[in-house]
Formats: sequence, C-alpha cells, structure tokens
Amino acid sequence: MNKFVTLLARYGVVSRDEIRSYASLRQSFIDRGLLQKVYQKGCVFFELTPKALPLLENHRKILVEKVQMMSLLCPWSRVYTALLGDVRFLDIKNPRAAEFLFLSDWQLKRPVVMSQVELAKMRFYEMRSLHENKAA
Repeated sequence: MNKFVTLLARYGVVSRDEIRSYASLRQSFIDRGLLQKVYQKGCVFFELTPKALPLLENHRKILVEKVQMMSLLCPWSRVYTALLGDVRFLDIKNPRAAEFLFLSDWQLKRPVVMSQVELAKMRFYEMRSLHENKAA
C-alpha cells in the first residue's frame, strides 16, 4: 500500500497504467471515496478526492520524518538540508530529491490543503499536454 500511496501523492493523480497492478487497492480507495476515475482526452486517470486529505497529510508527515532521519545520517548531503531548510537550493535533478516529490513540489513543511492538490493535478495534466486552457 505504501508504494500505491506514494504514486498517488506525487501529483494527486495517476494514469491507469501506473496503478494497473494495484486493482484491488484502487477499488478499495474508490469505494471509500478517496479516489475517482477521470477521463481526459481519451485517457483514464485516477484522482484523489477531498476525502483523501488526511491520507496525504499522514504521508507528508512520513516524508518529513524520513528526511529528518536521512539528514541526521548524512549531514553532508545538500538534498536533505535543502528539504528541511530552504527548498530554493534543492537540486531537483538529484535522484534523492525525486524520492521526496510531494504533490508536484518539495514543500514538506506545510500542511496539505485542497488547493495544493488541485495545483498538483493541473501540473500533472500540463506535463502530459492534457490541460485545457480555460482562459480562452
């Protein structure tokens, strides 16, 4: 389940192919109202709902604890010190940084709010060129 939640927590949305092997867990999340099926330009995605905020907050706290532990174990690492301090100095190309991507960002110190989840979903769809420009 941890890998499943990690996939969902990266952007708040995943493609059907990414979680194909988690069919029973996916259905359990849908039945509890934590996940919903969304269609975007012929593709199927699964998005987290507002009911999933406590789950995301719990995952965020786990990530913060992991960063704190890794910072103690590797005090020379700039990745962990940047994640705990000022994320402007974080090297996002570092593979260790990618492990802590949370809702399309590395802001682990702030509690999760629904607008952050919506922004992460929008960034996900923009990366895949599926976002519709609503300003036009």
